[in-house]
Amino acid sequence: MRVATYNIEWFSELFDKQDTLLLDAEWSHRYNVTRKEQGEAIAEVLRKLDADLILVVEAPNTGHNQDSLRALNRFTKHFNLRQNASVMGYANATHQELVVLYDPTVVEVTHDPQGQYSDGTHPATAPRFDSKFRYDVDVDGKP
Repeated sequence: MRVATYNIEWFSELFDKQDTLLLDAEWSHRYNVTRKEQGEAIAEVLRKLDADLILVVEAPNTGHNQDSLRALNRFTKHFNLRQNASVMGYANATHQELVVLYDPTVVEVTHDPQGQYSDGTHPATAPRFDSKFRYDVDVDGKP
């Protein structure tokens, strides 16, 4: 199995507010590169990586109207990529989404967070990564 991580700078800028893929002659946020050139280059890198599973850092945003998974589905469909399924854990306010893009004929991926929820329910020894981790760092018995 091939696994890769790919930080795709300004990937979100290849989509409008409704996650429509923008592959045109307008400038992307990359210096001196059009959105068409950037989109085609990203697709080519994904093909060359030939990974069964890719953690995409800076995936397209999820927000009021946007949806990372919908945007990636449109991108992979347009470029006919074998890594055409995706899973995302949590959206965040920084719009630096982490999404797993994968080939569903090779691997099955699910989001299965473990630990304590941020509201305190389902207690466990370690909290989920999206909640607070309290630890006694100065040995005074108080986290």
